Amino acid sequence: MTYVVQLRPPDAAGPLRIGADRAETVTALRQLGEPQLLNGTPGRRPSWFVYRPSGLVVRCHLDKPGAVEAIEFGRPSSTADAVCYQGINVFGTPADELVTAMRARTRVVEEGRGYAFIAPDLLLSCWRATTPKDADDLDGRFFDSVLLARPGYYDPT
Repeated sequence: MTYVVQLRPPDAAGPLRIGADRAETVTALRQLGEPQLLNGTPGRRPSWFVYRPSGLVVRCHLDKPGAVEAIEFGRPSSTADAVCYQGINVFGTPADELVTAMRARTRVVEEGRGYAFIAPDLLLSCWRATTPKDADDLDGRFFDSVLLARPGYYDPT
């Protein structure tokens, strides 16, 4: 089944919500697939994730008390699923075009020499593992992940 996740910064993405507790998060993830626990070791912050048949990875990072502090999506390997922000397909739009479109709507800060872009007022960030070396290079042309976070998530502690 095709699924389109609508990013609704700063507090939701599809059925997932920043600040939701573990039970609500697992229930919401079940709408996307079979939830799996990552980092369930006592004392470590857990994450719940789902792998979609399209290759889309959905991760919910929880804080120590057990509330969602970040929702992350990894780029799918097919076009069967999409993650959208205000009608723009985040993984189907070239990174430079996505950043331009986001800058038309909000402030966007470049970090790591073009590997990451953060929209601090939306608590939204996009990341890629590499950047294109020239105009013909397809590596790094698209973002690899997008993350929506709670206030304070990006602040160094």
